Amino acid sequence: MMSLAKVSTRLKGIHQLSGRGNCYLFEKEGLLLDTGAPGDLEGLEILPPVENVLLTHSHECHAGGLIKVCSAYSPRVFCSELAVEGLKNYGIPKDKIEPLKGNETLSFGKLRFRVIPCPGHTKDSMAFYETKRGLLFTGDSVFVGEERRIPQGADLGEWAESVRFLSTLKVSFVLPGHGEVQRGKSIPKMIVESYAFLQGEAEGDPLMGLIAGGIQYADLDMMPEALEMFDMVLDKEPENPGAAFSKGLTLLKMSRFKEAVDCFDLALKVVPDFKEAANAKALALAAVKGVNPGR
Repeated sequence: MMSLAKVSTRLKGIHQLSGRGNCYLFEKEGLLLDTGAPGDLEGLEILPPVENVLLTHSHECHAGGLIKVCSAYSPRVFCSELAVEGLKNYGIPKDKIEPLKGNETLSFGKLRFRVIPCPGHTKDSMAFYETKRGLLFTGDSVFVGEERRIPQGADLGEWAESVRFLSTLKVSFVLPGHGEVQRGKSIPKMIVESYAFLQGEAEGDPLMGLIAGGIQYADLDMMPEALEMFDMVLDKEPENPGAAFSKGLTLLKMSRFKEAVDCFDLALKVVPDFKEAANAKALALAAVKGVNPGR
């Protein structure tokens, strides 16, 4: 049975319902985001009327409560168009289903949600981004905490790319499908670390995942975090040319030119015909000498 609790005093009007999966209730708007597993909503009478349901994906612990919600309130159900067929198993009338392609904007009262397709965990996974307060409802796309489960049939490459995109959003709160609500400065790190893990799993090499994560940090102008991730690789493989080159590019962006030259030298020592490293080294050396290499 679910318990009803406020997510945060800073998130007025939103309640978190914690069962086998998290659900989020926007009380004033009569909006329920995910429905939990069968049996989670035994205390459904404590809820205000639910007029609309958003589904992050069709796994049972997120969509299994649809039968009870729909029989009690007959709401509209918004979900990926790829989830529609599976919802037949829950006996949802076809005329109540609103299929989503992704990139739509949904409005419920004063709420505005951007629909973000997030294939990977499942083909029908979606995230919902409430732009006014920077709320990101991630379903199971982003890992919260140490547990990182990969369901059967997941597409790791797609999943990694979906999470990489989520890291580019300006987010104040992450409201996940499992675990605690995340807020503040910890969010970019949590999302990028999820991306790095998934990319490593996709490539079959955790170090490649760390390099990808470091590059993403650099793209987000999180330079210290980028350097830390490259150093994690170099601690394990001191002559990893990819990590050395990527660290050099990050140091170049930080105007730490002499250190950048050292990194490019290391990459060229391992791969002498590494043209990108040679070109980047020339830029760094020119900067050290105060010369514009474009002249």
